[in-house]
Amino acid sequence: MVVALFLGNVGGSEARQLFKKDSTKSEIKSKKLYFIPLPAISYNPAFGFIYGVAATSSILLGDPKDTKLSSGFLNATYSSKKQLVIGLKTTIYTQKISEFFRGLEIFGLFSTNLWPWNRKTN
Repeated sequence: MVVALFLGNVGGSEARQLFKKDSTKSEIKSKKLYFIPLPAISYNPAFGFIYGVAATSSILLGDPKDTKLSSGFLNATYSSKKQLVIGLKTTIYTQKISEFFRGLEIFGLFSTNLWPWNRKTN
């Protein structure tokens, strides 16, 4: 949705040029970390108002000719109903794609009891 809103303000030919750029060229430097932080704001009836930060990063761990771009996404949000969620998703390619690692880690603290063995009974 953000991309659609952004492209709505750009002329048709300019918008096409954004996506015509050849990403296979060696413009991406090896071992340089590219990082983009963004604010995260949302609303959900179960969580209430949600605010926090989301960041994406990418790095090339080898020669651009034979190595794919590794990436990671981190988000940390807190809600008006006292719920904290932290997530990390990674995709890592080593030099010459000799090894591939994919990860997903999520940590959450919620204001309600989610586990049946933690509930108090009379």
